[in-house]
Amino acid sequence: LIGTLFLTWMLMQKNKSLNFFKLHLKYFLIIGLSSIAVFFILWPMPFFNLSETMAVQKTMWVDAVKLPPPEMFFGRVMLVPFPYYFLMFTITTPLLLLILAMLGVLKIDRTRSFVAVAILIWFLFPFLQSFYAFKQHGVRYIIEIYAPFALLCGIGLSYLANWFRSVRFFPYISLLFIVIYLGIILIKISPYYLDYFNEVVGGNRNIYEKKLFQMGWWGQGIGEATYFVSKSENKTVTMAVDGPQPEGVVPKLKNIKVVYYHKDTDADYVLVPYFNVVRLWFPEHELQENYSVVHSVVIDGVPLVKIYKRMLRLPDF
Repeated sequence: LIGTLFLTWMLMQKNKSLNFFKLHLKYFLIIGLSSIAVFFILWPMPFFNLSETMAVQKTMWVDAVKLPPPEMFFGRVMLVPFPYYFLMFTITTPLLLLILAMLGVLKIDRTRSFVAVAILIWFLFPFLQSFYAFKQHGVRYIIEIYAPFALLCGIGLSYLANWFRSVRFFPYISLLFIVIYLGIILIKISPYYLDYFNEVVGGNRNIYEKKLFQMGWWGQGIGEATYFVSKSENKTVTMAVDGPQPEGVVPKLKNIKVVYYHKDTDADYVLVPYFNVVRLWFPEHELQENYSVVHSVVIDGVPLVKIYKRMLRLPDF
């Protein structure tokens, strides 16, 4: 990234001598070496175990990665496509912020100052990982974009305020509106922030109803569901989960015995995460005869995890 910024800076200079470029190259090298030094200070372990670290990284990220992993993508389980990160960023970022960032890009296009262009390059640089096969979990692997994205939004807001400079208190009113807008979003999705989808794809309800994308791939909601079951019972009960994916995040509680789900399960409760239904093809229909939904962990009004409880069986006469 630092090298890219230096080349960009060189291209933006006109009528400068060779010595001028040599001097500024030194500054860029100092910045780069300082970054490496900070990395070493914060996390020296890899440098003292370089061969082992490189071997593990090669095994995990090169040898084991031949194809993109499959995900539920626009209603189909498929190998994630090349523009995955661009699309996921677009549909999981609040729409108002996207508009502000686009205004910021427009401002940068008009000013063409190096600092502004550097912010744009800083934002775009992590998207180069689109060329790498291993793409998954939304924008997790390009999370570095959010620092420059915030700056782009700030540039856009400043540009917008300049348009409406005749309107009294416009900067303060617009900033208050943004805070309220983001606050409402946070309240609606809290505490499962990874599962937000914006207005571009109709929000979380449209995602849920049409099964467009996966939610809850890190087991979100399973902990809350488990505590609900525990508080609902004053005796030990069995709770079935669909394999190791949810079991790994189930809290270890004394009055709950966790078992794996199978078709003939006789568990008192069954946890059904939305992710397991759309991505792992959990056969939710098998529960209809003997179980009923007693509670759901919701995000923005849609179930992230359903809690099924075994219905009382009437005696035969």
